[in-house]
Amino acid sequence: MTPAEEAPRSTYAFSLIEVAIALAIFSSGILLLFSMLPGSLFTMKEASSRSIERRIARNLVNDLMLNEWERLHQFDSRQLGSRHFDSQGIELSEYGMNAIFTARIKIHSRDVNIDPDRTLEEIDISDSGDYSLPDDTYLGKSTSQHSRRITVEITDVPLETFDFDDPENAKRFRSFSTVVANMKDTDSLNKQFQ
Repeated sequence: MTPAEEAPRSTYAFSLIEVAIALAIFSSGILLLFSMLPGSLFTMKEASSRSIERRIARNLVNDLMLNEWERLHQFDSRQLGSRHFDSQGIELSEYGMNAIFTARIKIHSRDVNIDPDRTLEEIDISDSGDYSLPDDTYLGKSTSQHSRRITVEITDVPLETFDFDDPENAKRFRSFSTVVANMKDTDSLNKQFQ
């Protein structure tokens, strides 16, 4: 067979316009993915920071609950100052280059209201053998004598002396609150309810 007698081959291929359109669609998709990358990285960093902050708050409250009720006020940051943590939430002995998080513990006066609708007002709990801690104010019979509200405030602004009380810093830290209870020496209170 001679070349002229060969069977005609099909010569279908993409035209230049089709290739250009496909390349435009592909590059638009890649650009869209790259434009979302910084936002997703920020979200991932923020989620990691919040997770570490929760772990720090939980560990600080757990440490408080292991101590005697009478010594609880000694851990207030107004007396001890702020505590510093590294990027993994491990407490540092002093502020340094590895300090990422700063935490402050606030132990509130007795303000845990166990009877908001005042149904227990007629019960006399005045001689329940309660403990007296600094800055205590007796708010009434519905205030729990054996509960304390604790607030842990944490920031990821790496400053040795971060001012949690400055109104301009209000959005730069997060607060975690919980209530701890004195489970010791409550027998005198329990006898009154029997």
